Amino acid sequence: MQELRYANVVSRLRQAIPEFFLSGEQFYEDLPHDVLGTFAQVLCRWLRDQPEGDTVCRAVDFINEMAGSGNDDVVNLLEVSVFEVVCDEQGSYLALRNKLDSPARQILEVVCAHQWSRS
Repeated sequence: MQELRYANVVSRLRQAIPEFFLSGEQFYEDLPHDVLGTFAQVLCRWLRDQPEGDTVCRAVDFINEMAGSGNDDVVNLLEVSVFEVVCDEQGSYLALRNKLDSPARQILEVVCAHQWSRS
């Protein structure tokens, strides 16, 4: 499989979770921050409605892959576009936190702690 980079993160998301692209959500596909921010909103809905579903499992796998990519741009995209959105919904934060591998969980906790300290 191709290394996860900022330039291919949207196409990799499409491969991993094609139903997100069929969800009817509006975003600019050529802007990864927009796509991933919208993905985070949909993920929060999935975590509420079907927390043990296959789609959520694949989403968690993709997030874990982003966190472990070793690519600063991909990790920044995860922090800013996904985790900052998830931090705004306590239930989604807790559900996601409990599903993530250690590197992704640590990043989520740091992002949320920072975001909550500013509010």
